[in-house]
Amino acid sequence: MDLRDKPFRLVDHPDIAEVAGDLDTYLDDAKDVLNSKISSDTVYSTLTPDIADVEFQIIHGLGRIPTKYILVGTDKAGQLYKGPRAWDTSAAFFKFSSAFANVEVLIW
Repeated sequence: MDLRDKPFRLVDHPDIAEVAGDLDTYLDDAKDVLNSKISSDTVYSTLTPDIADVEFQIIHGLGRIPTKYILVGTDKAGQLYKGPRAWDTSAAFFKFSSAFANVEVLIW
């Protein structure tokens, strides 16, 4: 399935319960397309360091080395990128271009 064939448009969903259900279905389709083990349980929230571009870690507990990430939310403008340390079965390492930003990261 190509996700471009099935766009998710909020204007098509007047009822919030319907939005939640349809969004859940859309995300399930996205997981199938990505052929990955993505779960909303793998979204992690943290506060970045008080200095921009300083490495920080997110303890993910996936029990395997993740290979991908997406910044899904932040309260400041900035870029999230991988830090120089190798990821392992319990932690992923990042840098963010703004200080003291609350970030939400999907890791899989």
